[in-house]
Amino acid sequence: ETGLQIGPGHDDKSGVYLCLEMLRLLPNVKVAFFTQEESGCVGSHEAYTPFFHDCTMIIQQDRNAYAGPELITYTNGSDICSDEFGKAATPLMKKYEYIESSGTCTDVGALKANKDIDCIALNLCAAYYDEHTSDEVLSVRGFENCINFAYELLTTLGNTKWNHVAEK
Repeated sequence: ETGLQIGPGHDDKSGVYLCLEMLRLLPNVKVAFFTQEESGCVGSHEAYTPFFHDCTMIIQQDRNAYAGPELITYTNGSDICSDEFGKAATPLMKKYEYIESSGTCTDVGALKANKDIDCIALNLCAAYYDEHTSDEVLSVRGFENCINFAYELLTTLGNTKWNHVAEK
């Protein structure tokens, strides 16, 4: 209401950290940062889609942890991930205790609304609670689990192009 930041911003900062860590650890990763993400996915709706044409998957880390570690495969009113990928990812999901779930609205869902994005997308739990409040906290253990899960997804399943076009 005041236009001032409330809380430490773990929901966005943890996603930025994940991107930087994957750039540091992996030789073949791209990252995208969108403007006005908290204002209705403005930047992701206007993304330059050719940037994503050689991507095998798109991973976003922007999910609270109230329901535990979740891997969001349905958001913005459509499936953003294939069943084939879900089956391939099941052993890693069990290892890192992630469950498949659905969300309401997020950047990867806005990207997948564009039919030019032909790979799967995911949104991972970032292990924060009470986002956008002065009581916001981040579970370090949960956050490390997310980083390790994302790393292993990329290193074990990232060399396969997971084709998928979202259907509303």
